[in-house]
Amino acid sequence: VTTIQIEPIVAAASAALNTKAAFRLGNIMARCRMIAIYDLAKQKDALVVGTENRSEKYLGYFTRFGDEASDIEPIQQFYKTQVRQLAAHLKLPQEIIQKHPSAGLWDNQTDEQELGFTYEAADKILHAYLDEKKTGSAIELSNIPKATVNAVLARVASQHFKLETPYTI
Repeated sequence: VTTIQIEPIVAAASAALNTKAAFRLGNIMARCRMIAIYDLAKQKDALVVGTENRSEKYLGYFTRFGDEASDIEPIQQFYKTQVRQLAAHLKLPQEIIQKHPSAGLWDNQTDEQELGFTYEAADKILHAYLDEKKTGSAIELSNIPKATVNAVLARVASQHFKLETPYTI
């Protein structure tokens, strides 16, 4: 296992950019991780394997040119809940399977807390929307309030721009 401390890189970048806002600092952290990972891959003549799943992709829960940067994405076709099922099937340790998803950018940060809904609900909504091609008004799921359906679809719409990079003119 190789550990690279990115704190000095993050501190230098945030100082140079005069960045104190948590959201911007989180993006800097994700991009510094990307720099470190790609440098390590170059050193080892290796590829960077991404961990982005379908839920994160369509919810835009990633930093462009940061944690979404990779050479291959082996689990991107699976929703977050399917990744957990796959992990259970592969008999990975329960502490990994049950861990709250987090980008690890600051203490007690979790994806679901930031998103405002669970991946379990989001995945059902995303499946209905992306795979079954249902419109927002046609998505009716038991135990999922319409407000959650609307929030997930609003997030997908607001983050769609991330799926279209780089832009061509």
